[in-house]
Amino acid sequence: KLGELGFLGVVFPEEYGGMDMDTVATSVVGERLAFYWPSLQLIWSANVSLAGFPIMSFGTKEQKTKYLTKLISGEWAGAFAATEPEAGTDLYGAKTKAVLSEDGKSYILNGNKTFISNSGFAGLFTVLAKVDGDPKKSACFLVERNTPGLTIGKEESKLGILGSSTCPLNLMDVKVPVE
Repeated sequence: KLGELGFLGVVFPEEYGGMDMDTVATSVVGERLAFYWPSLQLIWSANVSLAGFPIMSFGTKEQKTKYLTKLISGEWAGAFAATEPEAGTDLYGAKTKAVLSEDGKSYILNGNKTFISNSGFAGLFTVLAKVDGDPKKSACFLVERNTPGLTIGKEESKLGILGSSTCPLNLMDVKVPVE
């Protein structure tokens, strides 16, 4: 419904199905959603800010066309996977690795993520990983839900924000094309 009503595309360009409004309008939408249903605001925010905005800011034209249109329409929900069981949000302490394959055509991701909002129903995960294990060289990788090696763990039992999904992710030899 959020996609049908245009709320998932408030800040994004019209060419991808968005409304091309400013950040003030986006803030008003987030504020109103939080007022009426905090869980819905979290679902919306994870989709727009954490999953969609990095693609809009740093993605290629092909990535924007393929992924941003699905996030804006509501066909897919997005999730941002940075937090790890042993490191929390300390990016220098993160252990998830991305190593370039021998043929140079893909990165192989291995690691675990935890407390990932929207993970129970997301179609796309933006996964933060250390490239070649270098603590100073991190990158985000776009991983589709059905990618072999990606498994989604059991729903977390939470005290609040019960309407949103929060699950851990496990990445075992997940191949992500270089492009």
